[in-house]
Amino acid sequence: DVLNKDHPRLPLWEAFRVGVIHEFVRRIKTLRDGVAPDVPIILSAPAYYEPATTLGVNWAHSSFRPPMWYTTEKFRSRGLADLVDELALVSRDPNPAALREIMTGVKRVTRHQRPVGLVLLVEQYQGRPGRLLEAVQVLQKGSFGVTVSDAGQIGALGMWDVLGEALAGASGAGR
Repeated sequence: DVLNKDHPRLPLWEAFRVGVIHEFVRRIKTLRDGVAPDVPIILSAPAYYEPATTLGVNWAHSSFRPPMWYTTEKFRSRGLADLVDELALVSRDPNPAALREIMTGVKRVTRHQRPVGLVLLVEQYQGRPGRLLEAVQVLQKGSFGVTVSDAGQIGALGMWDVLGEALAGASGAGR
């Protein structure tokens, strides 16, 4: 019942949940700092910010003040962007207009404190190679890094040439 958005204990559950995740990432950072400080910590998460238990984790910067009623100060102090060197956010929407909206939201909640790359899932562009090219170009213009996740699909979907064209454009932009 506590996971019901109307339950009075939901804020306590949310703070507990992000606290456990925050502690896990903090321990990884402490370990890394002690043995391999040059190795970056990159957090991968969904490309939308929603700290609800069923949707994701609080990867925002701790200075961000979300409008959700249950995000108490204790919850906000456990933002994960403070602990990592970079965010790799997975985009589940292949629409370039949606990517622009995602970039705006990501910049808002991270306060430009960390580099951000969006992970594009190549299978979402099957039959629409021009969309992959446009998506990479949109991310470049927004100063976002790009990671293409293929799960073995780049070759199977015939996307190597499109990806090569997109990356050639990216290298021309100094990225």
